[in-house]
Amino acid sequence: FEIADEDIYFVTVRATVIANEIRKDLQELGLVEPPAANPATKRMILTIRGIRGYGDYVRVKGALKAKESGIREAIPREASPGAASFDIVVEGAAATAAEALKKRLAADLSHQDDRLLELRLK
Repeated sequence: FEIADEDIYFVTVRATVIANEIRKDLQELGLVEPPAANPATKRMILTIRGIRGYGDYVRVKGALKAKESGIREAIPREASPGAASFDIVVEGAAATAAEALKKRLAADLSHQDDRLLELRLK
């Protein structure tokens, strides 16, 4: 949307952006420092199945923010009826984070490997 008014030109922009791409561009411009490399972190995809409503989704988001979960960063990837997935950065062993999430969410472990962690809410 745009409006011209004498010497002022107004523009309204609505945009959807990917945080990682903006962060990368800002780092290339030297406006933000790149994160320190930490060999004890691992990037994974976390999928939570069995989400029955918004309350379950909020509970999952809270569990991902809890420090004891071992998850340093969680970026929503996709949400669909009954499931949600996140790009996560895990500190330490992925198995430790999986156990912490299982306990906090009262969930069952469906699948775990080097790149993917899947839990099912009970």
